[in-house]
Amino acid sequence: MTRIKAFLTHFGLSLFIVSAVLTIVLLFWYPSPFFQIIGVTDALQILIFVDIVLGPLLTLVLFKPGKRGLVFDMYCVAIIQVSALCYGVSVLYEERPYYAVFTQDRFDILARKDVNESAIQSGVLPEKPWRQPIYVFASMPTDNKEFQRVMDEVLFEGKPDIQYRPEFWRPYEANLDRVREESKPLDALLAGNPEAADDIDALLNQYNGSKQLGFVPVLGKKQPFALVIDMKTTMPIDIIDADPWKKKANKKLASITDQ
Repeated sequence: MTRIKAFLTHFGLSLFIVSAVLTIVLLFWYPSPFFQIIGVTDALQILIFVDIVLGPLLTLVLFKPGKRGLVFDMYCVAIIQVSALCYGVSVLYEERPYYAVFTQDRFDILARKDVNESAIQSGVLPEKPWRQPIYVFASMPTDNKEFQRVMDEVLFEGKPDIQYRPEFWRPYEANLDRVREESKPLDALLAGNPEAADDIDALLNQYNGSKQLGFVPVLGKKQPFALVIDMKTTMPIDIIDADPWKKKANKKLASITDQ
């Protein structure tokens, strides 16, 4: 086998394996729009660089027919690639969106490792779908003393907020009206983010200008997004890279500031 043929064979095999992994990741672990929300591009970049770029290039450099120690060299290259693949896949699996928790006015997308699952009450959660996280609703206690106790725990004792604590979770299906109440029309998103007009118009055209669409904020790992939902089902349709809390600028205040 020539050096070029070894390189092309290695590259083709690596491309096939990484493509299969990416198919699983994008279709099942991070279905749209969760891949962009979670933002796990670092692990993917390492996986793609080492397994598709670096590995075949090392073969191109090291491979020489009849070379002494060639088998050892190829084993080393394979170990590097397999290690990078295992690392990338393990990170992607651990960080995959497992719970979508609606709290007050927004969604938090949590990995399974973010939650103490032993505190989940029986009957609160459905079985996890293949391609979607489990949707749950988190709410503060209605009793004033309990409410204050939880606030003190979060503010002064360093305990996590209620979206991370399953004892405050409730069935999502029983609280759809609350989600609808907190959602806002896309016009409000456009008013605060005129730079997102093209994305919003494209989405409205796709759904024939439907007023059935609304949005709620969703917190990603690095930034917030506007999560577009179907107002009937309250299920996500798409995300828009825009500040969901940004309000329309006050023109009078802006003109005073500019003076």
